[in-house]
Amino acid sequence: MKKNTLATAIDAEYYAPPMPWINPVHEAIGLRTQVRAGFKTMSEVLAERGKRMYETIEQLRNERTWAQSQGVVLDSDPAQTSAAGVTQFDANTPAANPQEAPQ
Repeated sequence: MKKNTLATAIDAEYYAPPMPWINPVHEAIGLRTQVRAGFKTMSEVLAERGKRMYETIEQLRNERTWAQSQGVVLDSDPAQTSAAGVTQFDANTPAANPQEAPQ
């Protein structure tokens, strides 16, 4: 853990309290676009919403791991579903290749 010193205080970044969402769908799409384009980082977007990136990613990992262990597919997991909500399949599974499925 870092010791609180003048140097750490000078290096600190301050973000104002988050603004309330006005149009959440459009704002989320805009933020995702900015991150994907490289105009913002995920850390910046999360900090602006009052979140911490490492804690958020850890929580997402824990939730997705638990959901998978329960056989639940979350549409928020891009490894399992596309942005359109379509399930992603491993190209090597029989479900993805019906012609290779056992007869």
